[in-house]
Amino acid sequence: MADKIHIDVLTLDSVQCAACGYMMESIAALPGDVQEMIEYTEWSIKNKDGIGKFLELKGRVLPTICIERDLVFESIIPQYEELIDEMAARAPSDKMRERIKALRVRHGCRPFLDRNFLRFSRARLRCARTELFRIPRISEISVCRTSPRKYRRGGSRSCSSARGACTACGIPTGS
Repeated sequence: MADKIHIDVLTLDSVQCAACGYMMESIAALPGDVQEMIEYTEWSIKNKDGIGKFLELKGRVLPTICIERDLVFESIIPQYEELIDEMAARAPSDKMRERIKALRVRHGCRPFLDRNFLRFSRARLRCARTELFRIPRISEISVCRTSPRKYRRGGSRSCSSARGACTACGIPTGS
């Protein structure tokens, strides 16, 4: 295809700034079919070209994804579906728009309306809720002499599950 979707990514520096790196990765991780239809450029404000592009596009925050010169994702790292939808909305031709929508469906990005998915999500939510609000028994709590905080047996900060002793002071835990 002769015409491509132009994406400009305004960043501080994708190597040193984690959010900027994730923003660039969200575009670089797109499937090959989508990569053929886009042309993306990183504009770092650490050099004159990047500052010029930032002012030209009227950027306000970093990092920002601009699709066809529109500020679309400002300080928000988009998910695959959101990025594809915005690219389809700004596609230069109807033919490209339909192709992008077809690729979105082909790569498995349909809305989650499946009953099994919802049932699974509800079950995981119930398990998380019961684990979060579970009150520990007295035998699961010990007090460390070095750090007088209460620790749960087998927790990552206090007790190694193999020895059953506090890692801060070495005293046995439990009753």
